[in-house]
Amino acid sequence: MKKWIWASLITAAITGNLYSNPMALNINKAPTVIIKPYPMQLNAASWVLMDFETGDVIAQQHPHQKHAPASLAKIMTAYIAANEIKNGTLKLDQKVRISEKAAQTPGSKMFLKEGDDVTIEDLLKGIIVQSGNDAAVALAEFIAGSTQNFVHLMNQTAKALKMDNTHFASVDGLPSENQYTSAYDIALLSRAFIAHYPKIYILYSQEKFTYNGIIQHNRNRLLKTYPGTDGIKTGFTDNAGYNLAASAQKDGQRFISVVLGAPSARMRENESVKLLNFGFSKFTDYILYKENEIITLKDTFIPNADKKSRLSVKAHGMIIKTIPKTFVEHIKRKIILTPGLKAPIQKNQQVGTLVFSAGEYTIAEVPVYAQNEIEEIGFFSKWFG
Repeated sequence: MKKWIWASLITAAITGNLYSNPMALNINKAPTVIIKPYPMQLNAASWVLMDFETGDVIAQQHPHQKHAPASLAKIMTAYIAANEIKNGTLKLDQKVRISEKAAQTPGSKMFLKEGDDVTIEDLLKGIIVQSGNDAAVALAEFIAGSTQNFVHLMNQTAKALKMDNTHFASVDGLPSENQYTSAYDIALLSRAFIAHYPKIYILYSQEKFTYNGIIQHNRNRLLKTYPGTDGIKTGFTDNAGYNLAASAQKDGQRFISVVLGAPSARMRENESVKLLNFGFSKFTDYILYKENEIITLKDTFIPNADKKSRLSVKAHGMIIKTIPKTFVEHIKRKIILTPGLKAPIQKNQQVGTLVFSAGEYTIAEVPVYAQNEIEEIGFFSKWFG
């Protein structure tokens, strides 16, 4: 009996009948599963992770929720000064006479003294590195004549940048009535600063600054602890909690993270690191469509047109999106023509939508325009062609 059992087992193993599971036949072909990264959960009131190149937001929680900016307001103060410098109406070596109001501004300080003459460059470093409220007031007074006038400039600029959930009431971010921003708006402002004024933005990577013999270190500790970080700004007040706007770049890609209302300085850093790691590890910038690429619809019949007519289309400009790395090898595209489209078709007429997808996930939808005319065939061709 034992010999018979062993003989049966050996025969089954040789013939492949030892197991009856039909899936064993497909062991070398794995099923296609497209994994989309799960959204982040952080210990903060609101947050955003934005790709610098595309402006795409890939992680968020209450991105448009209004929140006290604290010292993040000084990003706008420095942004306006950077604009004046680029336009030539302000120079880095220009000197500013420090007023009594500026010198006596409470909160974090550059330790300016009334009557001192300080260069614009040093004031910017005082704002950016030391988060000096006194420096912000001095710079605002010099540029606009008063802090009230400068606040008006801040709100005008916020409107131009489409910071729809932001209103400034102070140049330094000290608690003021009717002053608020959002994580998304701060990301927009930070992206604009990096893009428009790189020569001034580089100051955000400075780890310390000495003025009047006093050495102060940049409050953004990610400059030392997270490789690739080159900005941007911390902020804290009792009503705002702990805020941090950060930016880092790695292998040619840059992300901007904004964390608002964290319970501690350490937590705002930890949560910012989580966001940046999430971006760099799981997402990539991908060119979906090259500029001026023309797509010819070879097998698409256009009603009222000759059967041999082929419509060529293109989108306006290059299309680049920040997508999960898991999507890349599964990207497909298709053109959906406008319902009811028929000849005649004019060149540059919008004729449909170019849709990019990866499995069940839609990545982008953009309009496409005809690149050639399609004439309407005559009556007899319709019926006897």
